[in-house]
Amino acid sequence: MTRKPRDAAAAPARTPARAAVRKGERVELELARLDDDGAGVGTLPASGAGTGGPALEVHVARALPGERVQARIDHVSPHRPEAWATLVTITRESPTRVPTACVPFGHCGGCVLQHLAYPAQLEAKQAELARTLGPALAAAGVAVPAVTASPLTLGYRNKAKYVVGPDRAGRLVLGSYLPRSHDLVDMAGCQVIEPVLEAAAAALTTLARDQGAGSLRHVVLRANAAGRVLAVLVAARARDPEVAALGAALGARADLGIAGVVLHVHAAAGDAIFGPGPFVALAGADALEDVIGDVRLHLSAGAFFQVNRDQAAQLYAAVRAAAELRATDHVVELYAGVAGISLTLASAVARVTAVEEHAGAAADARASVALSGAGNVEVSEADAAAWLASHPDVRPDVVIVDPPRKGLAAAIVPALAARRPRAILYVSCNPASLARDLTAFAAVGYLPTHAAAFDLFPHTPHIETLIRLEPRTT
Repeated sequence: MTRKPRDAAAAPARTPARAAVRKGERVELELARLDDDGAGVGTLPASGAGTGGPALEVHVARALPGERVQARIDHVSPHRPEAWATLVTITRESPTRVPTACVPFGHCGGCVLQHLAYPAQLEAKQAELARTLGPALAAAGVAVPAVTASPLTLGYRNKAKYVVGPDRAGRLVLGSYLPRSHDLVDMAGCQVIEPVLEAAAAALTTLARDQGAGSLRHVVLRANAAGRVLAVLVAARARDPEVAALGAALGARADLGIAGVVLHVHAAAGDAIFGPGPFVALAGADALEDVIGDVRLHLSAGAFFQVNRDQAAQLYAAVRAAAELRATDHVVELYAGVAGISLTLASAVARVTAVEEHAGAAADARASVALSGAGNVEVSEADAAAWLASHPDVRPDVVIVDPPRKGLAAAIVPALAARRPRAILYVSCNPASLARDLTAFAAVGYLPTHAAAFDLFPHTPHIETLIRLEPRTT
């Protein structure tokens, strides 16, 4: 607890060590880098004579490093020297700024880097890796990797999610929420999803406007490599004739490549798309088969899967190469999802155990194993840490971990180190949590020996990283 000085005259009050800016004020500043949300970051000098305090960091959405801009302050943190602002004018433009492809850009909150030239996006992502992972990699003598470009920068997403409702003009749209609001932005014209998804969304919008949308809340569309589309209609009511009619009408559109239409009822308040209820086929199939590299995968209506199919194939191939597999190996994959990586490795080893906590994903993994005919792959539905604790005698030769953004559960690092696998392959979608986990692995004697990075999400700040760790030999 901070104590007040005994003699107030001898210890005058200190001026807050930050720039004296308020909400609504306009400021001019230069941007030096991008933050985790893709906003440009610049600094304003601290105010107050002799404070020696930190400068105020200002985050400006849609501004780029190297630009000088005028911005309007939207929020000043009461806890740290940081503020967020809206771009007003650009007084000096970056040479890396490019025209955007999407009509909804700047409103939907999705592709926040679409105005940055693609080579510059890759450079910015490598710089972020250097900032977050550089110290851990340098300590092990491993270079920060360049980020492998996506084969496609537009039309690459094989999944699209929409909120259904009226926009500001009162028109029913398939849209997304304006950032930090519940105003709907029409997503028609989105260029990052596969064209078959855009066509299906446009047709469904027309049907909903003509026939009525009933209690329809969300729509999720997924496409496979063959151009077939699975549509999930999320409704607030189980027996809704208008939603049923929409499903039947959409399912009849063979020209759109509709493989199936599925109903999911989710009545609970909130923004979560899916609830605990089942997925029921209204028309056609209730799942899709897709292909990644040489692997066939079963994807149910609620499945989580990489949205960039071509880049996922490159990532999976890189995992297989970096694992340096042997024919006698037992591989364990934790957080296995639908088992795409496990099946990519299966033909090169004796045995693979895929551990996945989510019941739906584990069911998809088993179906994928059956599709691929991989008799040496076993799927275990379990929490990763709990599975390790319940299998103390399992000594895998190689371990793959592909955790969510929060990284590994704390118990996993020592549990893996105790088994002394020859190699641990860490696939990460969050450099910050990866950096934390690399520190934990170093403490138990596992150091990076190889690093690679992949851009699975062009026009966003997200980076997929692959690290090989081996036990320290000295």
